[in-house]
Amino acid sequence: MKPDFICIGAQKAGTSWLHFQLERHPDFSMPPVKELHYFDRDERYPTPNHLAVTRRRDRMRDRARRRKMVGDIWRPARSLKLAKARWWARYHLHDFTDDWYVSLFKNQKGITGDVTPSYSLLDEADIARMQRVAPEARLILMIRNPIDRAWSMLRFHEQFGRPLDLGDLEAFKRRIEAPEQVRRSDYPGTIERVLRHYSPEQLLIGFFDAIERDPAGLLSAVCRYLGAEVPRAGTASLRRKVNESKRADPCPEHFRAYLVEKYAGMIEDLADRYGGYAEAWRRELRGEPRAYGTPVPVVFPGA
Repeated sequence: MKPDFICIGAQKAGTSWLHFQLERHPDFSMPPVKELHYFDRDERYPTPNHLAVTRRRDRMRDRARRRKMVGDIWRPARSLKLAKARWWARYHLHDFTDDWYVSLFKNQKGITGDVTPSYSLLDEADIARMQRVAPEARLILMIRNPIDRAWSMLRFHEQFGRPLDLGDLEAFKRRIEAPEQVRRSDYPGTIERVLRHYSPEQLLIGFFDAIERDPAGLLSAVCRYLGAEVPRAGTASLRRKVNESKRADPCPEHFRAYLVEKYAGMIEDLADRYGGYAEAWRRELRGEPRAYGTPVPVVFPGA
């Protein structure tokens, strides 16, 4: 049953890198849209909800939507990329239903899936719905030191008109305590909700740190998990940074101190559960060098 896999997050934790690698792997055939946002399309989620208008006839009343539809279908058709044009026609010209979502993957040749980091925000009901629609899908959750992830996310948002005043600690706290930010960094909560509906063998947890330290090991582990051939080592693109924040300056100490206080308990919990890279986060939290040793790039929550 399609999709074969769903990458459920987390934002700013390496999902764009993973999508880039799988898109170029000969065993995979990914949809033209990286983030489908089907299961989080309800307007109660603070994520893109362009699929919230379910009925096609209601969408077609919107001139901007009609213009986008024509462009999405015409551009590949003009270049004789007919399979892609047909995919876009299916995307735009049907009601958004569970059957429609599954149909987006049916004609993809090879292993295929949905990479939508915002699925880490899903509540119990929508994870249950995901399981009903894709009961055999293998899930991937990429995680990153929550301190680094939060800072990277805020810096990334600056590119979209949400500047950060480095002198205003209270404004920084409000951004960090926003429900969207709190939920995106709650890895244990996401894992717990997912495992109520999927078996532990259907959830792989990958570490962002491995993209820098062991990208071949990370990609190989993901490929084995999804039943794909392990790629040859030494590919230059493995270390390519994808969708990187343009602002990469370090987190100011007064901001970092707040993040340490907020996420120390979670880091301790993750280090106890999974060791490896999470243990390195704990060492850094205690003021020790971030010594990795040779941690595995992925873990299974039930192991």
